[in-house]
Amino acid sequence: MNDMGTVLKPGVLRRRRFQRGSLQTRKSDGCWNWICFWREDHHRRSQILGPCATMSRPEALAEMATLLQPVNIHAGEPIGRTWTVTEWIRDMFLLLCRRKWKLSTASTTGDRIRKHLITDLGSLEIQSVTRELLQRYLEQKAAANCSFSVVDHLRWDLRAIFRLAAQDRLLHSNPAEMLFTPPTVATPSRRVLTPEQVQQILQVLPVREQSRKRRTIHYFDSEEHTPAPERSIRSIRLR
Repeated sequence: MNDMGTVLKPGVLRRRRFQRGSLQTRKSDGCWNWICFWREDHHRRSQILGPCATMSRPEALAEMATLLQPVNIHAGEPIGRTWTVTEWIRDMFLLLCRRKWKLSTASTTGDRIRKHLITDLGSLEIQSVTRELLQRYLEQKAAANCSFSVVDHLRWDLRAIFRLAAQDRLLHSNPAEMLFTPPTVATPSRRVLTPEQVQQILQVLPVREQSRKRRTIHYFDSEEHTPAPERSIRSIRLR
């Protein structure tokens, strides 16, 4: 019970601070000027207010307050977290999906996501990802001779990852919902046994089983509009 309470404990919600700014003097082009410093969007901003010779300090402070008014109008509002694709997959998607995945699924899917998606797209901000970017990514994977299965599974992974982000209102819509596997990817080839290979397989079985299988193969070989090798392997699968 204590562990559950620890897991479900919400984090501290950060809010935007009210900024008073920093008023300083700097020499530029041979004269001293009032300059204002503040922070916005995680960057330090600056603005020259006027020359010290014609502007007093109270006037410079009043000008700085006017300059910071659009910034401080959002003071006290919660600061939304900026997620990268890596952070979202690691901290949200995988933690949720591992609860329902089998061990084999968690191993194969997790390895595929780490090897391809986190390596290739992990540094992007999740809000900046578009459908066109993801579709081009799948086409690049197809052009890099990745198998049909890998590209198709990556499409499924992207759809599930961004569907969760859309459900959590991190995105307005799912950019991966309409992705498709590029047609340039070669579909997997299916190998069919020849009649000679079927006979070799039958020789391994006991005599009684050989007679039963031969009757089954003869029945399917008698069907029309179906090649004999395909009928033979289909009969074995049914048995």
